[in-house]
Amino acid sequence: MQQWTEGIVIFIVVIINAITGFVQEYKADKASEALDKLLSLESEVIRRSVRTKIGTKELVHGDIVIIQSGDKVPADCRVFDVNQLHTEEAALTGETTANPKFVCIHDVDTVLGDRSNMLFSSTYVAKGTGTAICVETGVRTEIGKISSMVANVKQEKTPLTPQMTQFGHILVIITLVLIVVAFLCVKFVHYQEISWG
Repeated sequence: MQQWTEGIVIFIVVIINAITGFVQEYKADKASEALDKLLSLESEVIRRSVRTKIGTKELVHGDIVIIQSGDKVPADCRVFDVNQLHTEEAALTGETTANPKFVCIHDVDTVLGDRSNMLFSSTYVAKGTGTAICVETGVRTEIGKISSMVANVKQEKTPLTPQMTQFGHILVIITLVLIVVAFLCVKFVHYQEISWG
C-alpha cells in the first residue's frame, strides 16, 4: 500500500513539474518577445554630421544618440551634453525616483544606480534633453545581460528529481507493455472469432 501511495505522489509531482516547466518556458518566450519589442524602436542619431532616425537594432558602438523627455533609451550610452536630464530606471535598479544625469567620470566599479553619466537601455527619459554616445547594444547592455542570465539559469536538481525520472521511465515502460498486451488481446480475440466463425 505504501508503494502505491509513493507512486501516486511521485506521479502527481511529475505532472505538476511538467506543467510548471511548460508555464516557465512559455513565460520565458513571452519575456524574450517583450525584450525584442523593447529593442525594436526608432532612435534619433547623428551619423556623419547628419541627424537622422534609425531602428534601434541598427545602432552601433560610437553612434551619437539624441534623447528627450518621453523617449525610451535605445542602448547603453554615456552622456556628454545634458539639459536637466532625468531618467526613470526602476525596471533596472528598482529606484522609484528619476535619476539626474551629469557629464562626469566614475570609477569602473561604481554601482549601476550611481552611474550618473550613463543612460541604460529600456529606461525612460523623465525630463530634459541630452546627447550621448552609444557604448553597448543588444545583449551587451545591462538589461541584455539580465535577460541572458535569466535565460541561462540552470535548474537545480532536488533529491526527488531522480525518483521522478525513474518513475517516469517505469511509467513509459508499463504503458508500452499495456499497449502491446492490449494489441495482442485484440488480435487474439479477433483470431478466435475468425476460427469459431
